[in-house]
Amino acid sequence: MIDVFVDELDLAILGFKTEAADTGRPAYHPGVMLKLFIYGYLNRVQSARRLEREAGRNVELMWLIRRLVPDFKTIADFRRDHTRGITRVCREFVVLCRKLDLFANLRPSQSWPGPCPTFRRYARGEGEQVSNRERPRQG
Repeated sequence: MIDVFVDELDLAILGFKTEAADTGRPAYHPGVMLKLFIYGYLNRVQSARRLEREAGRNVELMWLIRRLVPDFKTIADFRRDHTRGITRVCREFVVLCRKLDLFANLRPSQSWPGPCPTFRRYARGEGEQVSNRERPRQG
């Protein structure tokens, strides 16, 4: 489901940089990194180091990201650099899950999917909120 979902997204519109820089080695495609990120949250693997380890040993994840193994720094940088895009993808994912009626049988005490507060927030229907980092300081 993650593979088809991410492949159907227009990543440029959602805020992901899809063109490579002229210098250095080519970057991982944002779709691959997004698949890794979503897989991690759905399977309760949050840390960049654990995601790196899973990419090298988990056959399901190897298939999903086509045997690429980004290092932990690349994963952490992707998460840092694409916060707004990831939030938009979470919103789109929850819209899809609502269309497929996947939230219908959940009790309020259940936290699906995974520990990601962004997914939970949109699953509850609270929409976009400003995080503590984005709020202006008072005083």
